[in-house]
Amino acid sequence: MRELGATCSQLWNARFPNNNCPYVAGIDDGFTGRNNCGLIGFVAYSMSDKPSALLAYGTWANDDDLNAKGGMIIWERDNGEGDMPEELRQRFPNAVVLPEAPELPYNVGRKPHVLKIGIAIVPPPEP
Repeated sequence: MRELGATCSQLWNARFPNNNCPYVAGIDDGFTGRNNCGLIGFVAYSMSDKPSALLAYGTWANDDDLNAKGGMIIWERDNGEGDMPEELRQRFPNAVVLPEAPELPYNVGRKPHVLKIGIAIVPPPEP
């Protein structure tokens, strides 16, 4: 999974070399089964800029902060497509979906799986 954090750092820094990535967000509606809380937190932790992870139980930042200051949005591509889920599109209307879509192999027991990730960026404000 560290590879995903490194990939996200590279994608951000290639586009915004003079700006740190302030936030990482995704689908996180608490603990209802539809969240990527662990994925969001791990990506934020693994990125070189150490952005804040926007999580449902966090109070230090919210979607408005990411929309104002920029950041990355990540999600699992359930259907294999890179389309951003409508829920995220509504929360982050200025997000630009990146053509890069990492696929990370992992094993559950002896059975191989592939985690397919979609990534979008909300650009930081112009100086």
